[in-house]
Amino acid sequence: PLRSDSLLILHTFCNEGLRFVAGLRDFSVLRALALLCDDGHAHVVRVLLDLGPRITTKRHRRALLVSLAAIGGELPDDSSDLVMESFLFLQDLISVDGDTAASEALMNLAARRFATARGGDEIFRFTQALATFMDSGDADKGRRAADTLADLAEALKDERCARLLVDRGLNASSSKVRFATFWHAPDIALELRGVLSEDFVTTLVGMLRAAALADDVAEIRFEAAHALKRLAGEFCSERADLCMACVFALRQMALQGRTTSDRLFAARRLLDISSFTQDDMPTAMETCIASLRDVVRNDDDHENRALVASMLGYLAANFGGDADLSLRSVSALKDLARSCARDSDRMFVSARLLDTAMTVGRAGAAVSYKCVNALRIVARDDAATRVREHAARLLEEFRRAETRELMRGARNSGGKAGTLDG
Repeated sequence: PLRSDSLLILHTFCNEGLRFVAGLRDFSVLRALALLCDDGHAHVVRVLLDLGPRITTKRHRRALLVSLAAIGGELPDDSSDLVMESFLFLQDLISVDGDTAASEALMNLAARRFATARGGDEIFRFTQALATFMDSGDADKGRRAADTLADLAEALKDERCARLLVDRGLNASSSKVRFATFWHAPDIALELRGVLSEDFVTTLVGMLRAAALADDVAEIRFEAAHALKRLAGEFCSERADLCMACVFALRQMALQGRTTSDRLFAARRLLDISSFTQDDMPTAMETCIASLRDVVRNDDDHENRALVASMLGYLAANFGGDADLSLRSVSALKDLARSCARDSDRMFVSARLLDTAMTVGRAGAAVSYKCVNALRIVARDDAATRVREHAARLLEEFRRAETRELMRGARNSGGKAGTLDG
């Protein structure tokens, strides 16, 4: 066996014989030397850390990083400082250019150390350094640190990493760090399902809601809203309270969002949620439809009101004539056709009722009947003459279309057309 002062030998071997080692396409020879030396693992790790910055060939650096993770993972329990130095070296490579090989090596090293007696403390010490980087003032370095912390949380299934990311990331001064945190938050909540405590996930939803409503950066508000939609869908069948918390957060954004775009973005997320919760979580579906109705009734932007009314028309027409989602959407349109404050809005909603009736046809008899009945009420009772006349024209258009359909059916069957009974 080599003597414990063999570090000089290893350095000489690696520096002078680098072409030979690189020719092997890996550094496995160093691992063999590590096993031969007294305290050999620590010696080899120091050599690798010293060599790392000087190796520029991508293939050779990758081989070095793989060896660093493998050999560093076998360091004895009294090598915490060297482990920390290895973590920081890898994180520096990640911070500079997003080195994926360094990221893989770091996760590999973390997994190996996590399984050792002192590994939990070593990981936690490193995550504290990452948290410091996240608010260091260097936006790119902070964003890379947030990415690493999220990867550690998912790879190790560790709530401490997740809590640190959320606590530091969602309140970071850098918008890049906040965005990265919102990007990772739903993945962590879903990947660590069963590991995270209930209060943590509840806190996360609350922080997403706050960001969706109030963050200064539009991209972050949108990312938070998207995360709320994802969580609502994933938890609708197992955590009704979380699903509803996400829905109510989006409802608030749709009604009170900072900008017209924010309110419309949230409304579109509610549209999505209403369709994929109709079976597992009908209460969420009903809340989404009621929220869309309230946006049409209260939003101060004409285009927003029109777009969201069209969303309700889409829900009414595209999910089957007898589906609860379709019927409730028609009920919302019927309510709006009678209650919107502006004549133009009531007329627009009436037109959506006609579109829905024409789209579903006889296959959606229940929906079609509700649409036509709503138009009759508007044509009879609306306070504005032009709205009544508009609804009457829509009814006449529907009758003509239905007559054409009856005639076509009669020709195809060789019989006679029936008459409409009104």
